[in-house]
Amino acid sequence: MGAANWRISVISLPGANDRRAQVTERLEKSGWRWRLVNARATAPAGLLVDQENALKTIGRRLAPGEIGCFGSHVDCWRQLLADESLSHMLVMEDDVLLDPNYDFAGLVQLMAATGLDYVRLYARWPAPARIISLLGPRCLVRFKRPVLGTQAYVLSRQGARRLLAHATHLSRPIDDHIDRFWENGVPIYSLYPFPALELQLPSS
Repeated sequence: MGAANWRISVISLPGANDRRAQVTERLEKSGWRWRLVNARATAPAGLLVDQENALKTIGRRLAPGEIGCFGSHVDCWRQLLADESLSHMLVMEDDVLLDPNYDFAGLVQLMAATGLDYVRLYARWPAPARIISLLGPRCLVRFKRPVLGTQAYVLSRQGARRLLAHATHLSRPIDDHIDRFWENGVPIYSLYPFPALELQLPSS
C-alpha cells in the first residue's frame, strides 16, 4: 500500500441535489479520486446514543442532526478501514470548497512519512497553536485546545482506529469527540492558511 493511496469522501444528504451537483462539478475537474457518502439521519449500527450522558457532559440532549452527523463521519472512518487499498481519507462536507491548486497527495505523503494521523483543513474557531513546520506558503500547526467543526480533514488508518475506539457511545457532537485529543490520542494538527473554505449555503 503506497503512501499516496487516498480518496476524498464527501458527506452529503441524499436529497441535497443542488449541493451534490455543485460539489460533483468541482471535483470532477480536479482529477482527485472521490465519492459521495450518503449522510445519515440516525446513528449507525454499534453506536449507542446516550442522551442521559449528553445531559451530564454538554448540558442538553443531542439534536437529530448531530446524531446523523456523528454517524456519517463514523461511516467514513469505517469505510477507510474496510478498504485495504487506502492509507488515508480526506473527509469533507458538501458545502466545502477545496483549493484546486493545493497538493493534497503531497500532504498525504508527508503524513505517512511523519506519522501524523489527523490534519485539519479548516477550523471553526481560533485557538492557541504552535507552529511545527513551514510548508511553502502554508505552515503546519498544532492546536492546543479544541477548535471544532468537521468541514474538511485528512485522516490516516491509525487515526480512524483511534477515533473509532473512543466512539463506543454517542454523547457529544462529532467535532467535540474528534478534538478531545487528551482522550483519543489524536492531536489536532492543521494547515494554515486553510486550504479549504466553508461556503455560505443554507443549512441542510
